[in-house]
Amino acid sequence: MTRDQMLAHLRSADAVAREAAAHGHHPFGSVLVGPDD
Repeated sequence: MTRDQMLAHLRSADAVAREAAAHGHHPFGSVLVGPDD
């Protein structure tokens, strides 16, 4: 995985956390990433 891909996935997880916080939930987010087999 490239640095740019890692950063994109981290940004996606951050967006999930922000969405949760916006709806009154704890600001946790996760994005599962796996190989493209």
